[in-house]
Formats: sequence, structure tokens, C-alpha cells
Amino acid sequence: MPIAKEAAKLWQESEPGAEYEVVLGAGRCANADMPVAFNDVAAKFISR
Repeated sequence: MPIAKEAAKLWQESEPGAEYEVVLGAGRCANADMPVAFNDVAAKFISR
């Protein structure tokens, strides 16, 4: 998974206003693996 995180971080750095969050304990499908943590991150982003 380190390659995916590295690619996501590079993408975030190239997009103005983008944010990078890691949902600890999640695999490839964060919203299914860790739904509460994912919803917390999504709600924080949407509320801005």
C-alpha cells in the first residue's frame, strides 16, 4: 500500500486546495472498512 499512499500524497500536492487524509485501519475501500472514521473525515471536508 505504500505506493498508493505516495501517489495520493503527490496528487494532493499538485491540486490547489486538495487535502490528504489517511483513514487508519482501512484498506482499499475506506468507506466500507472504517465507515465511522470515513464519515468523520468526509463530514469535516464537506462542512468547509
